[in-house]
Amino acid sequence: MSERDASPPGRGRWIVAVVVFAAALAVRRGIEIRAHVEGDERIYHALVEQWDAGRGYTLQGHPLLQEPGTDVEQYGQKLFFHPPGGIALFWVAHRFFGDPGFMLVEVLSFAVFFWATLALTALLVRPFGIFEATVGSLLAGFSPIVVQVTARWWLDGPVVALATLAAVLGLVAARRGSVAWAAGAGLALGAAALVKPTAFLIMPGLALLALIAAKDAGVKPARRAAAVALGTAAACYGVWLLWRWHVTGTPFPGYAGRPMPRLVATNPYVHYVTVERGPLVYLRLLPEVLPTLVPACVLTAMQSGRVRLRSISLALVAWIATIVIVHVGLGAIGFSKVLRYVILVSPAAIVLFVAQSSALLRAGLPRSAGRWVLAVACAAAVVLEIVQGIHTMVLDRDLIIPWPWGL
Repeated sequence: MSERDASPPGRGRWIVAVVVFAAALAVRRGIEIRAHVEGDERIYHALVEQWDAGRGYTLQGHPLLQEPGTDVEQYGQKLFFHPPGGIALFWVAHRFFGDPGFMLVEVLSFAVFFWATLALTALLVRPFGIFEATVGSLLAGFSPIVVQVTARWWLDGPVVALATLAAVLGLVAARRGSVAWAAGAGLALGAAALVKPTAFLIMPGLALLALIAAKDAGVKPARRAAAVALGTAAACYGVWLLWRWHVTGTPFPGYAGRPMPRLVATNPYVHYVTVERGPLVYLRLLPEVLPTLVPACVLTAMQSGRVRLRSISLALVAWIATIVIVHVGLGAIGFSKVLRYVILVSPAAIVLFVAQSSALLRAGLPRSAGRWVLAVACAAAVVLEIVQGIHTMVLDRDLIIPWPWGL
């Protein structure tokens, strides 16, 4: 079958996706329901309480600042340092459902991530059949980092959901040359950036994928649509910068995001992830948490003769590499090194593995021992990644199953 053949017809692949999605939701019920007392969760809950009390987007005046160990310099500013998008989602859900609204946001984030990742896979991987739908669904449903963040009241769930949705809308816009779809992509990316500005890091990889999508559709790259998407996303985030400039006197205050020296010195956890952990920790932990990355990268090098597959794979590698390199750099200049900060690699990693494993499978039975080893490695990596996701869901423990060589 040619690389340019359309995906095979039939509803079976989407039935598989629905079944896996339902199973992932069912397993999520194994997450222990208990008080959310992790530091970031308490801060986000306090910010929602502040909005409810009419005190604005600040922790000033909240009892949390009076607790021992709280760095008032870091958290007691007139305007909280994160953009307000994620807190706005929590606040709206909290208004209607109370504290369960926080988890509702996370469940909805998981749902958007799951279906957006499947749509992204269907747009890029040819053919998109039962095998591709099954593997993509399993990895999206049980992705360890996504499972971890959507089991907490964290901002990382909404940001990966909105950024993946933006990627899907962007590719549709590229295929159709549509300004309307481009505006939708820009709104989704802008909304993601208003949760966490690291959402913008998907742009280099997404731009390369958009060029491939336009070529697939036989249309010229729509510069106007691209400008609309970028302008819309920038305008969304620009509102936040103007607000921060108005309140603090600068759109880029020095305290935003980087832990203050006093917090690093007094908080053992912050000290560990900021000082004790080196910036290259992402390179060591990612293959352990997302083991499918390893055979996907090996296959990318081995199957480089297929032009379209090579182009898509290199664009996805660029997506992943941009996020990792930027966070390594941030870690080197004093930012914390936490694996969930690079969660935006998840959709690209899933699509990369599905594309490469699909090509390996559809090339026919392996004719060499090396290809048999790779096929077995792919299957083992999928199983291991799913096991880690279920382990995190059911036991609500650390993200990574401890390996014999330690972490």
